[in-house]
Amino acid sequence: MSAPEREYYCWVNDSESDSFAELGELPAELEEHYWKLTDGVASKDWFPEGVVFDLDPNEGIKLADSIPNTSHLKVISERMKDLLEQYSSEFEFFPVAIRNAKGKLVKKSYFLANLLKSIPGIDMQQSKVRTSALDPSQVNNIDKLVLNAAATKSGSSIFRLTEYPYLYVVTKELALDIRKAHGCDGLRFIPVKNYNSIDYF
Repeated sequence: MSAPEREYYCWVNDSESDSFAELGELPAELEEHYWKLTDGVASKDWFPEGVVFDLDPNEGIKLADSIPNTSHLKVISERMKDLLEQYSSEFEFFPVAIRNAKGKLVKKSYFLANLLKSIPGIDMQQSKVRTSALDPSQVNNIDKLVLNAAATKSGSSIFRLTEYPYLYVVTKELALDIRKAHGCDGLRFIPVKNYNSIDYF
């Protein structure tokens, strides 16, 4: 008998709770090479020390394990970092500081996670996507997402989609471990078949 097909979920911000703190503007020192972090390009050679993210004063104050933001970045707690390391060796983790609305640095340790594992995993025939006019291999918007065999047979527990690198795709096992077993918050997991680009924000 063949093994049952793995279920996959999309990692998105938890925007349903107003209590969560959210990141504000991108730190100036990241702007030049920011695209490398959103595209999963190795960044150890340039990522600066002492990066501080300010929280958006117009949002909540609860610090989550994955801090919601609109910059397509994964800024996560130490316990979530430790968990992700158990599932993949293809991460870079950069220590960052978080500054609250009162101008004080929070004591909790946070890291910017940069996943280097990328798979050209979108079934372009069955999915409903809008591609870039400048580069048709890149997707700007997703209305319906279907993964191809390269993704479903990769054996990877977590990966980016090469055509849409903002999005992290995880197995059901990892999603359950993060949310149920460890109770990490600030993020949600949406079944791939239900994903729409608007859910990212």
